[in-house]
This record gives sequence, structure tokens and C-alpha cells, in this order.
Amino acid sequence: MVGIEAMSCETPLVATRKGGFPEFAEGVAWLVPTGDAAALAEALENAITDNGLSGRLHLGRLRILERYDFRKVGESYIRLYETVLSR
Repeated sequence: MVGIEAMSCETPLVATRKGGFPEFAEGVAWLVPTGDAAALAEALENAITDNGLSGRLHLGRLRILERYDFRKVGESYIRLYETVLSR
């Protein structure tokens, strides 16, 4: 949840390729292998020095708003419940 919140605020995200991070952050955040300190250091440096950072952060925000809009998530839960209840 922290990664989603960070991206929705256009904050740079550096995370591991573990859990749900690749699902929502691939291509708009810096994802590194778990336990790879050198890759982590490189990703942190890139997050600080990347000249195209603002574009990536904006794309990340748009992705999060598109996929995790509370109204859309709520509506999909309602559809799911209606489907289950109608069986």
C-alpha cells in the first residue's frame, strides 16, 4: 500500500521485485532484486539523478489513479458480490 500511496503523490519509488510491486510499479519505479545491495544503491542514485524523472512519476501517478481509483475498486466489489449472490 505504501508504494501505491507514494506513486499517487508522484514520489520516486525504489522497491524490490517481490510481492505486488512489479504488478503496479513495473516501468515507472526502480525495482531491484531482493538482497542485491549494489542494485539498490544504483536504483537510489538513479532516482536522485534521473533527468526524465518527472515524466516517469507522472505516468506512475496516472497508472495508480487508473487502476486503484476507490470508486472503480468499490464498483468492482459490488459487481463481484452481485455475481456471487445471483448464483
